[in-house]
Amino acid sequence: VYDPDNPTKDAFIETARSSYRTWYRAVEYVDVDVIPTAVPGFDDTEITHVERNNEPVPPTPDIYEQTATAA
Repeated sequence: VYDPDNPTKDAFIETARSSYRTWYRAVEYVDVDVIPTAVPGFDDTEITHVERNNEPVPPTPDIYEQTATAA
């Protein structure tokens, strides 16, 4: 749900909400289960080890709560 072109807390939460809504609507047409995830933020700087121009979304209890509610 991370968008490197808009790495803000609000965009992160809205993208999660939008993605989860889309997934739940798609379930009506396919025979799969949706298991969304509550996400506290996004920071892949220690995983990629490649210099990139994407700003992390620092994890916060507020983001975790809002993505859990959306899930």
